[in-house]
Amino acid sequence: MPFVANPPRRAARLAAAVIAAAAATASAAGCTAGSGQSGGTVTVTVTPTVTVSTPVQTPSIPASSPALPTSAVKGRAFDFGSITKVARDGGVDVLAFDRWTVNGMADAALARDGLVLRPHTDSPYSNQNSRTYAIPVRADAAFTYRHCLSADLPVTAESVGLPEMAALRGAERLMLLTLDGQGWVTRGENDPACP
Repeated sequence: MPFVANPPRRAARLAAAVIAAAAATASAAGCTAGSGQSGGTVTVTVTPTVTVSTPVQTPSIPASSPALPTSAVKGRAFDFGSITKVARDGGVDVLAFDRWTVNGMADAALARDGLVLRPHTDSPYSNQNSRTYAIPVRADAAFTYRHCLSADLPVTAESVGLPEMAALRGAERLMLLTLDGQGWVTRGENDPACP
């Protein structure tokens, strides 16, 4: 619809023009050459009409929220292993996590108490399965990359994102995950294996 700055003023001008035209027509009709008679009274009524239309809007129906992924490790407070893949599910990062065993430690103890990660040059872990577990990652999860240059030097640590943790290779790819009550990752730190 074109923009009209002042519709009532425009309608008044239009009404005045119609009245003027009607009066001129009536005057011409009532006075013919040489008749000497005047015509009857002509009344013209003009009602200005302003029409404003707005497009009909169909109410939008919000899409239902996608179902949140569920964790395959709900009930554990910790898990240890490596990330084999990161996928998106319902807008959430989900790890395919390959669980490893800590030599000499029961899995139930690791799941409940976690593990203190220390620099080492040996292989205190083993992979005794070929299964992966789907573990969702909270958006505010914190990840720490720990790196050992040598067993006689301090370990360096820096805060990194999930992509950096998922890209780790070799012995550094093993990590301890801290999980919330729903089995979602809240924190992760890799094992600082020394060369």
